[in-house]
Amino acid sequence: MPVFCITADYTPAALTEMRNNPTDRRQAAEQFAEAAGGKVLAWYGTMTNGPGVHVIYEVPDLPTGPAMAGVAKSSGAFENVRVTRLFSMEEVAGFRKRAGEIAGSYKSPTG
Repeated sequence: MPVFCITADYTPAALTEMRNNPTDRRQAAEQFAEAAGGKVLAWYGTMTNGPGVHVIYEVPDLPTGPAMAGVAKSSGAFENVRVTRLFSMEEVAGFRKRAGEIAGSYKSPTG
């Protein structure tokens, strides 16, 4: 199953609502992922660009990951949404093996 990481900052309106009504947002994220056929693997708060989250989740297929990010963004609760497809180390090893197989056929534009 594909794994994605959504990184996003909360909007000021979302921060105000969460301050006025503190709740565990992870539960909402887990319910959303389950409804999409996926699963939250990790949930972290972040302060990099502003209060926000990093959510790592597993989904049944490639289109579901970006679709989930789009739904979250369109809710109005997030800004600076970034979606990253994560690869297992087994997948990375396969990429490296394949690169070795095709490297000799690449012609660089610099000579």
